[in-house]
Formats: sequence, C-alpha cells, structure tokens
Amino acid sequence: MKKYLLVLLAVVMMIPSMVSAAEHKVVPTFKLQKTTQTMEGIKMSFPQVVEYKDAKVMHTVNAEMAKMLVQTADFLHKNNPGATGKVDYKVTLNHSTLLSVLFNGNFNIKDTNGKTEKLNIKNGMTFNNQGVRVMPKDISAINKISNKPDMFGADYLNAKVKAAAAAGKLTLKPGFKSVDARAVDFYMDDTTNIFAIFAPGAVSPMEKGSVVVAL
Repeated sequence: MKKYLLVLLAVVMMIPSMVSAAEHKVVPTFKLQKTTQTMEGIKMSFPQVVEYKDAKVMHTVNAEMAKMLVQTADFLHKNNPGATGKVDYKVTLNHSTLLSVLFNGNFNIKDTNGKTEKLNIKNGMTFNNQGVRVMPKDISAINKISNKPDMFGADYLNAKVKAAAAAGKLTLKPGFKSVDARAVDFYMDDTTNIFAIFAPGAVSPMEKGSVVVAL
C-alpha cells in the first residue's frame, strides 16, 4: 500500500504544474482535471484540483482522494487477490464552498469456488473550501443545532433503509436488523441533498454491491 500511495502522491503533486489553462474545467469552487492510474489490474480515474486560491488546500484535497483510492485497492487485493476492474467518478457538487465526489468501482473477484463474480463498491468524499473532509458527524452536528432529526443516527438511517426496501428500491439481506451508523459513507448533489452509501453486505446481500439511499 505504501508503494502505491507514494506513486499516487507524486502524481498529484506534479499535476498543477503540468496542466494548461485550456484543460481546466471551470467550476465555482475548484478547478478539476481527470487523472487515471492503474494499480495491479485496477484502472482508477479520479478528479484532481489543478487550480485553487490556496495551494495547501489544493494539495490536501488531492492527497486525501489519492489515499482513499489506494486504501480501496489495498483492501480489495487483500480480501480478493488478483481482483481486477476500474473506478470511475462523478463530481456531484462543486459550488457553495463544497466539493463532493461519488466514486463508482466495478470489480471482478473470485468467490470461494474460484468463480468470477462482479462486485460494485461506491465511495463518497466531500470537502469544504478549507480542504477539510466533511464527515457524517459534522452533518449530525448541524442537524442538532438546527433542531432537525440526526440524518446519520441509527433510527433515521433504519427508517430510510426500510422505506426504500418497501418501495422496491433495495433488497434487505436475510436477517437484517439495524444499520451500523458508524460505517456509513455519503455524497451530496448540486442542491446539497445527501445520499447515504452502505458498503456491500451492510444492508443488502453482498452480491448487490454498495447501496445508495437518499436521506
């Protein structure tokens, strides 16, 4: 993992000096460019900040995204040696002082019988304009101050998951009882609606991959 992290960090530190103005995608908060790296059979595409008023913030955001992707690849190969696939992304929010990105990974893994199976893993990352990653606990704190239900509290998440299942939007895994509120990811859309991301096997059968539920 350290080898991959050093390679990716070296790339993201070089990008700002390599990119011409014509390649910039003009956006209100950060100017971004698509970057692609391949690590042991996994092709990873991710956005990198190529221009921002504060270079320290720019490098912090880039390093955090690279680190998350390295951790994903490391976890995947540790649990599924020889796994292949790709990671794409969508910038879902890039204004109002926030940057939110949804990563979508589609992988080929081997089951216990050696048969190749497909696995989808989604991750979300949201940053403020100081380069600080916004976490579920931060949303919970805002909800508390504004006297609104805690969107990342177990009761709220369970209600949303069960409502989505009742509407036919997801399949609950056998024996599902409750969401682990400590292991929930999220992203925001361009009107700051929040979408919770549950890891494969957390609420639905493993083969269903990551599950997204609107909050």
